[in-house]
Amino acid sequence: MDESGLRRYFDFTLDATLNILHSNQKINRNQVLSSANSSLKTVTFIPFRGKPLSTLPDQTQRFRRSLKENIPIVDRHLEPLPIVLKGSKVSVQVQNESVIVEFIATAIQEGALYDIITIEKSDKKRAKAKVIGENRVELQ
Repeated sequence: MDESGLRRYFDFTLDATLNILHSNQKINRNQVLSSANSSLKTVTFIPFRGKPLSTLPDQTQRFRRSLKENIPIVDRHLEPLPIVLKGSKVSVQVQNESVIVEFIATAIQEGALYDIITIEKSDKKRAKAKVIGENRVELQ
């Protein structure tokens, strides 16, 4: 309100353009974001559901869900790439005082650093292990 007790409203239009990454092909869930599946396009300003990306992120990211072609890519479409992927071979460490034994197993789940995941040993038995590095786990 101003000093005379009147409310003043402004009527305005915003005429702006933004450079935003778009999908240039159909993208499947868990696909890694790269310059091969995205391109920079100039669009007029519109409301977005999330923060639109104008450059490729520094860290490797993957898509949380599938996207159709020519869709603006926003931050909520992406997630960090886990350091252990489902189905990948992992180096398993078993540590007991001064003895360390290592063997190879298959990750049944994906996981980030310090997550507890399920692994499958070569004899098809499953066990829980903690992620300690890229494709490295420690038996629990």
